[in-house]
Amino acid sequence: MIETIIPSDRRNFVYDFWRTDEVLRDRCEFIAGIYQKYIDDSTAENYFIALLADYMLEGLYFYNGLN
Repeated sequence: MIETIIPSDRRNFVYDFWRTDEVLRDRCEFIAGIYQKYIDDSTAENYFIALLADYMLEGLYFYNGLN
């Protein structure tokens, strides 16, 4: 949805915001660690945990209203 609503320059700012915001970067790294755990140990439990991480990541970026 962001691809059709927001101009590309603002969209790129949103996508790269984690690089400059320490709190957001820490949260993204936490979620990336969950993905890595699934890559390293591809169990059904780790898969479902990674799915939950997807929801967390969406919430961090889009539902909290990054402006």
